[in-house]
Amino acid sequence: MEIPRFLRLSESIFANVCENGESVPKKEEPVLSFLNFADLAQYEEKVAADGLIVVDNIQDVQRDDCFRYGMTEMEVRRFLRLRNTVLSICAPTEPAQEGQRRSATKEPWKDKKYG
Repeated sequence: MEIPRFLRLSESIFANVCENGESVPKKEEPVLSFLNFADLAQYEEKVAADGLIVVDNIQDVQRDDCFRYGMTEMEVRRFLRLRNTVLSICAPTEPAQEGQRRSATKEPWKDKKYG
C-alpha cells in the first residue's frame, strides 16, 4: 500500500519542497491543485460552490467551513496545516512598496473626526 503524499511530507521536509522539485501549488493556480496536493480532491465541488477559485482563496477557509464541506476531523486538520504551510511558502518575498503598508500604531484620536 502506498503512503499518501501528505503523510510523507513532514514539516521540516515540506520547507524544502521547492528545492526538491515537488510541485507546490501557486497562489494563482486553481484551488483543485491544492486539494489534489492535500489528497482532498473529493471536496472540489463543495469548495467551488463556496466561491473558492484559486489557491490564495483558501486563506479565508475556517474550521467550520471544512466541516460544512463534509470533511472529517483529520481531514480538517490536514487541510488547515497544509494551507498554512503552502501559503507561507508562496508568500511574496518582496518588501511592500511605500504607501502599501498600514501603520500598526495609527492613533485615531489624532484624526479630525475624533477631535
